[in-house]
Amino acid sequence: MNYIMQLKFKSPMYKVQPKDIREFSGTLHKQAEGVIGFFVTNVQYTKNAENEVTNLKKRKIILCNENNIIESIKLALKEHEKQSEETSVIEEIVFENIELNEYDKADIFGIKIEGKCKIGTLKVKRIANRFKPY
Repeated sequence: MNYIMQLKFKSPMYKVQPKDIREFSGTLHKQAEGVIGFFVTNVQYTKNAENEVTNLKKRKIILCNENNIIESIKLALKEHEKQSEETSVIEEIVFENIELNEYDKADIFGIKIEGKCKIGTLKVKRIANRFKPY
C-alpha cells in the first residue's frame, strides 16, 4: 500500500474546510494512481469538508485525527490486502497472427512493439491484475 499524509495542527477553534481537502486532493492527484491520502489534524472537520472527501471519484482520502491515525492506517491496510486477495488472474492468453504496419505501435502486457512486423503466436502465462505503482 502506498500513501501520502498531510498533517495540520490548528488552533482548537479552527475546523478543517473543503478548501483544505481540495488542496490536499490536488497534491494526491500528482501521485501514482492508487496512492491513498491520509489527512490528519487535531481539530474537527466541517460537514462540507467531509462531503468533499465523499465526492472524490478517482482518489481516496481518509480523514483522521490524532486519536485514530494508527487505527485508520491499519484499516486501510486491511482493505488493501483484501482487494489484493480478490485479484483477478489470467492463466494464459494466446495472440495469433499479429501484424503491424510501418507506423503502428502496440503494447501487449508491457511488450512494446513498433513498426512493421508479423508475429505468428505470442503466449502470455499467468497474469495477475495487481496494483504496484513503485
